Amino acid sequence: MKTTVKTESKFNEKVFIVCLFFIFLFTNHQVKAQWTPLASGVNDDLYGVYFLDSTIGYAVGWGSSAGAVALKTTDGGENWNSTILSNGAFVFS
Repeated sequence: MKTTVKTESKFNEKVFIVCLFFIFLFTNHQVKAQWTPLASGVNDDLYGVYFLDSTIGYAVGWGSSAGAVALKTTDGGENWNSTILSNGAFVFS
């Protein structure tokens, strides 16, 4: 004669899913990019920023006094070189 023994599992699936959710939430928040505001050296509104890597980046925008402006940095945004593209033009990235 075969005897079947049932054991109760102490594993709670709902608690496990909630724990996974919070682990994902908190670890995902910490790995996001951290942005620090830096001065661009221009008084224009900047509408787009793109970085190729941690040092080389570009920003584009428009200012009422100068027109379209493009900025480039090679040191992670510490210094920016600007170029006025055209008076009255709009540039978006």
